[in-house]
Amino acid sequence: MKKAMLFILSVLLLGVLGACSSLTSSSGIGKEVLTIDEEREQGMKFEVNADGNKIYMGLTDRGVTANDEYFVVIEDGKEKELEGDFLSHFGYFNHAGDAIINRRLGVLYVHDLSSDSIEEYELGDGAMSYGKNFLSSDNTHLLVVNDDDEYEILNLKTKERTHVGVPTINGEEYFHSTREYYTASLNEDGSVIYFSLNAEGLYKYDVATEQLEQLYVPNNVDRFYAQLTDNPNYIHIQQDGNSVIYDLSDGSDYPVDYTILGVLETGKAWYRDHDEHKVYVVDIKSGDTKEILDHSDGEGGRDFRLEAIDLSYDGSTLYYIKREEDDYLLMEKDVSSLTK
Repeated sequence: MKKAMLFILSVLLLGVLGACSSLTSSSGIGKEVLTIDEEREQGMKFEVNADGNKIYMGLTDRGVTANDEYFVVIEDGKEKELEGDFLSHFGYFNHAGDAIINRRLGVLYVHDLSSDSIEEYELGDGAMSYGKNFLSSDNTHLLVVNDDDEYEILNLKTKERTHVGVPTINGEEYFHSTREYYTASLNEDGSVIYFSLNAEGLYKYDVATEQLEQLYVPNNVDRFYAQLTDNPNYIHIQQDGNSVIYDLSDGSDYPVDYTILGVLETGKAWYRDHDEHKVYVVDIKSGDTKEILDHSDGEGGRDFRLEAIDLSYDGSTLYYIKREEDDYLLMEKDVSSLTK
C-alpha cells in the first residue's frame, strides 16, 4: 500500500514538475513592457543603459522618410520624448548610463537624464567623435578626430584638450579612416588609446609617454579592426570576418566562431545566432554557454521577428523589440541568473 501511494505521489510530482518546466519554457521570452504607438515603428537606434533601467530608442513615423525621427527614453514602461535637433541614432548612453551623448556639426551634447540639463562642448568644424569606444570608461575624457584627421583628447570636466597627433609606425603615419577600417578606443581614464591599424594590428599608445606598443599581430588579413568593449578589460578583434576576444589583463586571446554583441561586467560575452534564432551568453575562457532567449519555432524557423535587441552591461536585463503582424512590442526579460 505504501509503495503504491509512493508511486502515485511520484507520478503526481513528475506531472507538477513537467507543468512547471513547460511554463518556464513558454514564458522564456519575458514580459511585454509596452506596445509602441501604432503610428510609429522602431528606428535605427535601440540601446539599454548599464543598469538595465532605461532605453534610448529611435522611432520613425510610418510612411515617411527617416528624417522624421523621434527619440525617446523609456523608463518603467513609460516613454519620454527627447527634444533637440542634435538627436540622432549616433547618440549613446555614457558608461554610467545616466546621460546620453550626441554630436552634431562639430558640437558635442551631453544630456544629463537626472537633471534634464544639457552640456555643450565645441569640437570644432569638421571634428568627429565616433561612439562610446571614444569615451573613457569613467566618462571624463573623449577621443576626438579633428579636421586634420589628427587625434585629440577632450577633458569633459575642464574642457581642456590634449593634442595626440597621428600614430607613426616604421616612419608611416596612420590617419583615422573608417573607410580603411582604422579604429581607436579610449581606456578607463583617458590615459591610453588603443589603435586598430589595418594590416598592422592592435597597438597601445600611452598619452603621457607617447610610447606605442604592439599588442596583437594580425594573420595576414585584408581587413582588421578592433574596439574596446563596454568592459574595459577586453578588446573585440575582427579580421576577415573572424572574431577574437583579447584580454588586456594578461595578453591572452580567445578566437571565437561568432560575432559578439558585447562583453558584460562579469567578463562574459553575449551573441546572437541568426540561424538557430537564439541568443546566448558565453564564458570567454571556459566556453560554457547558456541560452538567454529562444525565438525559434522548434522547426528550424523563427517564432517571431526580432527588430532590435540589447543586454544591460550588468547582465541583469535583456530588452528587445518583438514584431507581431503590425505591432511592435517592447519586451523585457530578467536574465541575471544566467549571466552571473
